[in-house]
Amino acid sequence: MTNNKKPKSLINGKNIVLIILLFAVIAGFYISTSKDTKSNKKQDEYTILREKDLTDSYPETPREVVKLYGRIAKCLYKEGMTDKQLETLVCQLRLLFDEQLLRENPLETQLETLDYDLKQFHEDEKAIINYRVEDNTLVKGKIDGKEAATIDLSLSLKKGKEYTRTNEQFLLRKNYLGHWKIVGWQLVNPKAESEDEKSA
Repeated sequence: MTNNKKPKSLINGKNIVLIILLFAVIAGFYISTSKDTKSNKKQDEYTILREKDLTDSYPETPREVVKLYGRIAKCLYKEGMTDKQLETLVCQLRLLFDEQLLRENPLETQLETLDYDLKQFHEDEKAIINYRVEDNTLVKGKIDGKEAATIDLSLSLKKGKEYTRTNEQFLLRKNYLGHWKIVGWQLVNPKAESEDEKSA
């Protein structure tokens, strides 16, 4: 006897709804995970700098001190940093400062100045692309009987399609612990980058 029963469809209205819901959950999870991953990537450098123990692992040379300064500065001037993150990084930065510089620049004053600088920096749509310590500019000597050194830091900036390079000369001296501390810095020679420099 022939069985004339129609085979049951595996896909009905209820199953379609369940499949759609399942895809929605998977898509939502993927988007959430993707956002978290991007957020973590953005926070990686901040987290590394925040957790850097400068008490037990202080940079040993003027070059390394200024290099760390450049690294923190690049992170500070990124967009999207919260006030708390900025203050945390500034506190790390101040661990590189000489006592004289700390006295002349209280934390509150430095944060206010940074806030003003950041607003202007981002309004001008600028970004720090890179930083580099100019090793050949290192000069060592003495100040008030203490070992001292000067060295330049080069910051590569981008504004739209324009690239510029700013050079800052840092003055450092050793403290009683033998740590090189930043006494101050000054602008040396800002200039537009040539095509050769950008492609180097």
